Amino acid sequence: MISRKLKRWQSRYVDGNEIRLLHSGEEFFSALERNIQEAKSHIHIQVYTLEPDETGMRIISLLKEAAMRGVRVYAIFDAFGSQNLAESHLQDMRNSGIIVRKFSPLFSGIRIKLGRKMHHKIFVADGEIALTGGLNISNSYSGRGETPWLDFGVQVRGPICGELEKTCRMRWKREFRRNKFPLALPTTSGTSRVRASRNDWFRNRTQISATYADMVKLAKKEIFILSPYFLPGYRFLRSLLHARKGGVRIILVLPGLSDVPLVKYATEHLYATLLPKGIDIYEWKDSVLHGKIAIMDSAWCTIGSYNPNALSDYLSLEMNIDIDDGAFSSQFREELEKTIITKCTKITVDEYARSSTLMKKIVNGLAYHATWLLLRLQFVLTTRK
Repeated sequence: MISRKLKRWQSRYVDGNEIRLLHSGEEFFSALERNIQEAKSHIHIQVYTLEPDETGMRIISLLKEAAMRGVRVYAIFDAFGSQNLAESHLQDMRNSGIIVRKFSPLFSGIRIKLGRKMHHKIFVADGEIALTGGLNISNSYSGRGETPWLDFGVQVRGPICGELEKTCRMRWKREFRRNKFPLALPTTSGTSRVRASRNDWFRNRTQISATYADMVKLAKKEIFILSPYFLPGYRFLRSLLHARKGGVRIILVLPGLSDVPLVKYATEHLYATLLPKGIDIYEWKDSVLHGKIAIMDSAWCTIGSYNPNALSDYLSLEMNIDIDDGAFSSQFREELEKTIITKCTKITVDEYARSSTLMKKIVNGLAYHATWLLLRLQFVLTTRK
């Protein structure tokens, strides 16, 4: 079984990439703005949330400028995540030459439908440079007027950009059906071994879910998971507990502040199972936690849009970058220890027991079961288109 896991684990990697870690706030958005301004041929941008606030309008303005100087701009925003982006905003972009649409609108003709969510965040310019990770486009992530939400992305150059652009083109079948613009294969740019992993359960794509499952089974020393919406299924939870029993240290960094309180309460319901088994739980309270990363043995890591929960496993389109680079992963793990763990509140068994009043246990239990019921209902009602 392990040999089969190893074969799957080692597949699809692309060598010769240059990768740079980006943090939420000025660092990420400066890179995004610069890459839009320097694009010469074409841009793909696909993101769950683009808010028409100061940050969002700045990015829209730059995309319009790019289109008006002759760059082909293809933009897709999720209909639910970008519900504040009005039709007037989309029409303004179209008038500037941007090819834009929303993914899976709630209303289709006279029908109301529930569709899959395009949760990934991808930007590719000229097929040569790309940004991806967990960041949406809004003031919450740029930090304009507030502390930016804790999140991470990566900027990549090299052959992996071809894979990311191919993923973007799949959402534009009509435009690329006749191969009007052949997909270029970027040249080697660095030394990192990287792969793009996707989840789209309705299209039989479960690469990220499989990667997380394999990571837990193959880890020898440590599994580090940072997730804002940690609500794993029974199999993954059982695998984590089995790994801990086998001597693997499990570190979970979870939100002390959340933009979805119901899910936070549901996650806290799991503390009673996780803490007595020796799993380390830390809560980040300096800002809203939104990053989604995992690191195995300080030798391998994944960064993207995926959370260990049913929404990411079965209902959303997700994208992660898996980085098989020991130097990068080790440095990232060390940074997280110094800048995140040291500022977190560690949840111990005794402290959790003291704070877990009967009312809190009831609220967390109800939140847990309500969340699973809502996810199950959405899955039943979701259309495949």
